[in-house]
Amino acid sequence: MLQLVADNSLLRLLLLVLLFAIVAAAVYFIAQATSVRQLARRRLLEPAGSTPSAAMQGSLRSEGIQSAWLKLVNSIEKGGVSLVDTKDAALRQKLIAAGYPAPFAPRVYTLVRLVMVVGLPILVFLFFWSTGSSPSMTTKSADPTQSRSAVPPVNSPTSCGSSAALRAKHRASKA
Repeated sequence: MLQLVADNSLLRLLLLVLLFAIVAAAVYFIAQATSVRQLARRRLLEPAGSTPSAAMQGSLRSEGIQSAWLKLVNSIEKGGVSLVDTKDAALRQKLIAAGYPAPFAPRVYTLVRLVMVVGLPILVFLFFWSTGSSPSMTTKSADPTQSRSAVPPVNSPTSCGSSAALRAKHRASKA
């Protein structure tokens, strides 16, 4: 095989171009990885807020989370659902005061509100469906012989009546 490549000038040229492309791609990817590491190291060694660009870049730890939220919000808005609040400026000020200074924070807040409005009723329905019960404001007793009322019946020995009143009621019922 080596003899074939050595004898044919076209194959030799193709082999050289292929080797050049492989080496160039390897150098490019190594340079990219090195520059990302250098940038991260430089940002970690800088004191906080020492340059205006450091304040704009934000935290290394939160960049991945912010970009994931931003991607989600942008993809939902591309789908046709507007996440802009009618009182966006006031909401933005409240979110900044609460510690959420990202420019897309009001849209994420609106998305979470929308998901809760739709999602929580669905979760409640699924809970009741899976347990086989229905929503009710009264409590059900496990023992059917027990009364649901917290007040005992009047004729029971635990009722709060005097013994004379109970005897009078007993006589009246016999008559």
